[in-house]
Amino acid sequence: MIAEMERKEQLKHLKNLKREEMKGKMKKVMEIARIKEDDQCLFAMKDLEEFDPDEYDKMMKVVFNEKYYAVEDKEFGSNKDDIEKPDFDKEDKLLGLPKGWDVLESGDGFLAIREMILKQKSNSIGDGDVEVKEDEKEQS
Repeated sequence: MIAEMERKEQLKHLKNLKREEMKGKMKKVMEIARIKEDDQCLFAMKDLEEFDPDEYDKMMKVVFNEKYYAVEDKEFGSNKDDIEKPDFDKEDKLLGLPKGWDVLESGDGFLAIREMILKQKSNSIGDGDVEVKEDEKEQS
């Protein structure tokens, strides 16, 4: 009897947690869709619980209809005048980077570095072989 009551309490608690999670999701959806709290929202909590693609498509057509897209968004692009195209040469100069630091030449890049490393390895292996042979001559 007590175990059943505890189970019911736990289930009630989990349902409350789920309800809070759904409220958070609804708030996020409304924020992204730019639906203010005082506007009529055509979403309901049940719409987020179980997903049916066909039902979802119907709901999206109702919510995001011509009326939704006809409303002018005053915030969108309102700061176009504030945006300034960066002057990368000026930025490079401020950072102390040499002119043309970001331009690859034919001797730059992965293949050039790979060739250089392979050449160094072959030189060091060749030097090691020579030393070993000289050591072998001394022991003989």
